[in-house]
Amino acid sequence: MPYTSYSRIPMLQLSWRRRSAAPETPPGGACMLLAPIAGGYIPLPLYPSTTPAEATPIAKQQQSFTRINDSIRVPQVRLIGADGEQVGVIDTSQAMQMAEQVDLDLVEVAPEARPPVCRIMDYGKYRYDKEKKAKEARKKQHNVQMKTVRIKMYISEHDLQYRLGHIREFIGHGYRVKVSMRFLGRMMAYRDRGREVMEDVAKKMEDVAAVDQLPQMEGREMSMILHPI
Repeated sequence: MPYTSYSRIPMLQLSWRRRSAAPETPPGGACMLLAPIAGGYIPLPLYPSTTPAEATPIAKQQQSFTRINDSIRVPQVRLIGADGEQVGVIDTSQAMQMAEQVDLDLVEVAPEARPPVCRIMDYGKYRYDKEKKAKEARKKQHNVQMKTVRIKMYISEHDLQYRLGHIREFIGHGYRVKVSMRFLGRMMAYRDRGREVMEDVAKKMEDVAAVDQLPQMEGREMSMILHPI
């Protein structure tokens, strides 16, 4: 809708009113310029107001690409040379000339700094290395499953060795292991004994596993987490 000028209506005193309570008002309300006359107002529609849901986040308005060479518009930059030396704050035009002399690019590496930090480098190689690292990081990301092994506070040596065998097997396959112990009834009064058993398990597994979470109580259950080393 083209903007309408009402400067040619000098006899009317214009005032802002928000008609958010009107049934016909769209969600979020709209700004309406009302001209008071005898017996009421003449509505003068303007642009509808922008609701928070319709507003574009500031973060999305910011440039998401890396500025290089002529796209760097600031008057001065903090320059890092091609060999990593700190050149200091210089004019952007001078920094671009220095980059051209060695047949490289002037790349903005820290746009949030004041002045922005730029470095002389081969931008094509820099982008390739950056994408390669990101790809390798995505490959390494995987959900590490966790196995649970339950033990008792008063456990025989034979049963303990049996449980330790399971823990070693899980650790050997790259799993994290949660060692848990349930306290029933009056056993809650002997939590220190349970903690000693947990610490003994961790000590006997220290050649293949490290403690990721120390023994701690969760309700009536004490748990400890081990991860492969």
